[in-house]
Amino acid sequence: MKLQVLMPASLFGSILGIAGLASAWRASASVWNMPAWPAMALTAVAVLAWLAGLVLYLAKWAVLPAQAREEAGHPVQGNFLMMIPVSSMLVAMLLQPYAATPARALYVLAMTGAVVLSVWQQGNMMQGGRAAGTATAALYIPTVAAGFVGAIGAAAFGWQTLAQLFFGAGLLAWLALESVLLNRMMHGDAMPPAMRASFGVQLAPPSVGLLALFAAWDAVPAHLALILFGYALAQLLLAARLLRWLLAGGFGPAFWSFAFGITALSTGAWKLAAGGLDIAQTLAPWLFLLANGVVGIVAAYSLWLMGAGKLLPRHAPFTRAGVFPG
Repeated sequence: MKLQVLMPASLFGSILGIAGLASAWRASASVWNMPAWPAMALTAVAVLAWLAGLVLYLAKWAVLPAQAREEAGHPVQGNFLMMIPVSSMLVAMLLQPYAATPARALYVLAMTGAVVLSVWQQGNMMQGGRAAGTATAALYIPTVAAGFVGAIGAAAFGWQTLAQLFFGAGLLAWLALESVLLNRMMHGDAMPPAMRASFGVQLAPPSVGLLALFAAWDAVPAHLALILFGYALAQLLLAARLLRWLLAGGFGPAFWSFAFGITALSTGAWKLAAGGLDIAQTLAPWLFLLANGVVGIVAAYSLWLMGAGKLLPRHAPFTRAGVFPG
């Protein structure tokens, strides 16, 4: 009997989290004299996980094309497709110190895919017909994540003007979507428990935006960096306040959604600490420990599910809540 499993595009969030933690370790090495080998090890894990994810996701299109198309057109899950080119851009940046030319080629390919997919997905949303209940923080991924990560990558490969263009696209998309999501969460029906883990993406825009700001301009005014850093900290406190509500649907791999934001916040704190900011020097070690703890816990549980053969859901249709049934 052929085993049929679905590789949700949302699982590429694990690569974002691992790559983000590798970057946090790199940043800590320059400020806190941390060893370099953890960043190298995490880079290797991120690259291998990315390659495995690509193989499994492409296999889904070959074996289960109907389900792959359903995911791509789904009002919630379709947003996570952007994690594929976004994770590819992050992998390119991690590989740059070791293989500059292939890394640059990978970034260009992933960046082009991100732009095309972002325009396609945003164009679908602009045509309307979406239920208000499908508005989750996953809406940030096609435009905001693509813009900010695109900016960081462009600067890493020496294209500063392109980085500034990407930053502008990501920033304005974030500001436009923020009010939409807040209005839906405050005044709409309560989000179903199975969808609540997507709230973790809420932490990413200010955190990754802070890194994109540092990348896009050589000299960043302290007050602009502190605005983003402060809002990221506010989102972290809000997530802590909502933790019991978020866990109502159970703990699982969906909580990788928190990993990229918290690791980016840790990296941003190290960068601010390197600039001599007192509050960042105080918070950076604690945020670094938190980032390692969050990624470690979610990774350990994901590995346990993998060992039990339960990480990838079996061939089944989407539920109305917009998630894969377990």
